[in-house]
Amino acid sequence: MKSKRANTIIKYLLKILPHVSIITSLAYVVLFIIDRVNPAMNFIGFAMTKVVILVLAICSTVTSALIIYLLEFKNRK
Repeated sequence: MKSKRANTIIKYLLKILPHVSIITSLAYVVLFIIDRVNPAMNFIGFAMTKVVILVLAICSTVTSALIIYLLEFKNRK
């Protein structure tokens, strides 16, 4: 049985993580386009770009796991 606190955390994550995923995805797209226009700037090679990709991967994974969990929980009822 899930606790009330766990429900609150899951609801909060489901509200926040999709937005973080969208923001980091768009940030990476912008960096990619700028890097193609001006390769001398080397935006894709910076450490910050790797952090953006890491945040995107983590948010996408957690969001997907939560959605799968909630769909399974809903189907069991």
